[in-house]
Amino acid sequence: MMKFIGEAMNETMKRNFSECPPFFTPFGDTHKCISLFTPIKVSWFEARMFCESMTGNLAILDDINTYIQLLKYIEEKVCNCVNSKINKQCEDNERKLMPRFTGDAETCLSILEENFYYFSDEWCTVKLSPLCMTNKI
Repeated sequence: MMKFIGEAMNETMKRNFSECPPFFTPFGDTHKCISLFTPIKVSWFEARMFCESMTGNLAILDDINTYIQLLKYIEEKVCNCVNSKINKQCEDNERKLMPRFTGDAETCLSILEENFYYFSDEWCTVKLSPLCMTNKI
């Protein structure tokens, strides 16, 4: 976990702080910044609090263009680490993303690798990695 935080801070230091808050990266062609915390596994409720503590919210995918940008982000940022000898922890088959709550009280919207990154309903108590989004500074 500490290694992940150190790497995230190093990556953040390379960028202009006027663009995104720490731990976030620019997202597509929008005014948004995004952060996927893959080493952390929390419930939807904990993920919401976690994102808020990082000056963001759970990601909102309100149109197809945002969803396509998210898939590109996953391909570039998450899937590339599978090929890295340094980041073997990224090969975890349980890598799951969890954006915004939707539907009934007992289900939450998730994006799962095993479902080819299509949306799926999961119990809100299932432990998944939070996908946070915030506005550029």
